[in-house]
Amino acid sequence: MIKKLLALFSFILISVSQIHAQGFDAGKVHLGLKIGLNFSGFTGDIAQFDRSTPGYAGSVYAGYSNYFRITCHGGVTADYPISHIFSVAAELLYNGRGGAYQIENDSVIQYDNDGNQTTAYDTYTFRMDYVEAPLLLQYKLAIREAGVSYFLYGGLSPAIAVKTKTNDQYYFPGDSPEDVKSTSKTANLNYASGLTVSPVIGFLIRDKEKRLVQLFGDIRFEYSASPVFNRSSSGGSTLRTNMWTCMLGLGVRF
Repeated sequence: MIKKLLALFSFILISVSQIHAQGFDAGKVHLGLKIGLNFSGFTGDIAQFDRSTPGYAGSVYAGYSNYFRITCHGGVTADYPISHIFSVAAELLYNGRGGAYQIENDSVIQYDNDGNQTTAYDTYTFRMDYVEAPLLLQYKLAIREAGVSYFLYGGLSPAIAVKTKTNDQYYFPGDSPEDVKSTSKTANLNYASGLTVSPVIGFLIRDKEKRLVQLFGDIRFEYSASPVFNRSSSGGSTLRTNMWTCMLGLGVRF
């Protein structure tokens, strides 16, 4: 994995060096703004959800299932063409990631707006927010369609953790079966790595009409190649895990 990451990073650096060799033209730089939705999770059970932890079977967290966190991202983008089909791009994003666990709570009864009974889930969330700076190489696909361009892209995304918390939310019955109450407890998340690096692969669609503002949308997948936590275990529970993130983004390019 490390060799593949180094090869990818070297390829991007070579592409960037071509800009210098050809002479940088600031007029070709396009800036942009983007926002989007994230789905992220852990590849393995960790901390109190590690089933191999002594006493797990009798703990309050026994039976929780590995789930995912839904959050958002947003930031600025920049891209620069190095040929008719290749361009380099960089971004600066605030990116919410992490993971979650959930379990069905059969002690309460919930109803939706139409009066139908629904299932309540208690959820324990690992909130891990980062400032990320992806460096990307974009390849323009040879698809002829009026007004739209398609790109495949890949690269690396170093990220600095800026907010790490846990949130334990659960439901309990009130004075009547229909009266459902909830509470949440927030705490600091220990041992989160301050710096992670993730390979990135994605697909982008962009308006190619020559106008002041162009619209674009993309879907991206990240997978942390470096440890999510800075130690392998804590209190007899493992902290060994990777983290995946699927990102759906929309933006404008100037």
